[in-house]
Amino acid sequence: MFNVLIVDDEKLIRKGLISLLPWDKFRMRVIGEANHGKSALAFMEAHSIDFLFVDLTMPVMDGFELMKDVRIRYPDTWIVVLTCHQDFDFVQEALRLGAIDYIVKTQFEQDKVDEIFARITERVAYEISVRGRGTAKPERLSGYAVIDLAGGQHVEKIANAPFLASRTIHEISERIWFALADDAPDTEAGDTDSLLRTGDWALVSITDIPPNRTADVCRQLQRALPPFLFFEGKPGRFRYEVALSELNGPSAGENELERLKEAWIDQEWVCSDGAYERTVRMTLETVPEPEALFLIVDSCIRAWQTVVGAPLENEAPHAEWTSWQRVELALAAVRARLQAEIRKLPYSPAVLTTIAKALACIDGRYEFSFNRDELAAKLLMSSSYFSQCFKDIVGAAYGDYVKEKKIARSAEWLERTNEPVYQIAMRMGFKDEKYFSKLFRSQFGMNPTEYRKKMQQGAPIIP
Repeated sequence: MFNVLIVDDEKLIRKGLISLLPWDKFRMRVIGEANHGKSALAFMEAHSIDFLFVDLTMPVMDGFELMKDVRIRYPDTWIVVLTCHQDFDFVQEALRLGAIDYIVKTQFEQDKVDEIFARITERVAYEISVRGRGTAKPERLSGYAVIDLAGGQHVEKIANAPFLASRTIHEISERIWFALADDAPDTEAGDTDSLLRTGDWALVSITDIPPNRTADVCRQLQRALPPFLFFEGKPGRFRYEVALSELNGPSAGENELERLKEAWIDQEWVCSDGAYERTVRMTLETVPEPEALFLIVDSCIRAWQTVVGAPLENEAPHAEWTSWQRVELALAAVRARLQAEIRKLPYSPAVLTTIAKALACIDGRYEFSFNRDELAAKLLMSSSYFSQCFKDIVGAAYGDYVKEKKIARSAEWLERTNEPVYQIAMRMGFKDEKYFSKLFRSQFGMNPTEYRKKMQQGAPIIP
């Protein structure tokens, strides 16, 4: 199958092209879309693309500029132009820049579509079978990524492995190395046993690698291999095989990650099996960065620790969260422990879940802006009952708890940034800088400026 990227600034046209055109019939599959040339180039850095279907008139970077760049950086990519222009000069310029064909968007009747695709595939078949070089596509390569699972290993330990001894090894990161296998036969299992039997290494055999793109491949592996191993990894498994086109890396955009965060913070997953299954399914569909997932789940668990008044470190040791399977095992233990603790408390599971959600909302946002009444309304509780439940369960009044959290966060901002104190105060919701400094001193024993200076000097802080 040939990988296709569609580039057009009109979303409806992109969706229409993806859904209506006969990709499978002509051995093509759309693996991505972009709304201008720059986003297309960013996508191509992380993915192997055979066909670029590109509009000519787009903002940011138009189709002509994109084609010029692609011809230099990805000379083996075939380009098909999408245009509303039947003007000969437009078409001639596109063909001069290397397009193999063009499609007029108003000609999408079924018979014309089949004719156009047949013409494109015939052109490609001709280049592959007759010319055999130039714009024809060379055969795909394979390679091996070796991952240091234990940490602290060095490339010298793998350089003499039989299947890597004669190859150029590229360092992807401190714990990942990659070598092409185009100059040697496929690896036999016995060649890798001596390396893998220690349990300190994992080997990923990678297929469908485009030639002459090693730097691009290394960038894609740097981004995609850690989440691949996290979600696909199994304890005791050290050998994997995957096509490069399937290594897409984290797919969660800002909006998707925010929706996933809301699903976890909802906290229904603790007591409801259905909610837990839905949240897990959303996590696997979203494919977040593991570190981002840890922060979300950790915020939820810390909220529940406050609600039930019991530590959960034994049920959720972060050091062992090396794969999604291990996270699921930890979450099963967390859910069982929490459900047992909930049964001991005088409030209903629904009320306790609501307070846990409130705590996660407060703790999970640096610039938390809800006042008590707004948060109570968001959680579908009356303000007075919410205040009573919050104080009984948390052990502090809502206002006092939020102030303490805001002061703690402001300390983090003082450590991490050079923002003026008054801006940090406003960021945390304090309009009066003097009042903010007074609260800060009561919690840390010094004013914000003194705290920042001590942190910069590395002095210990004793609140």
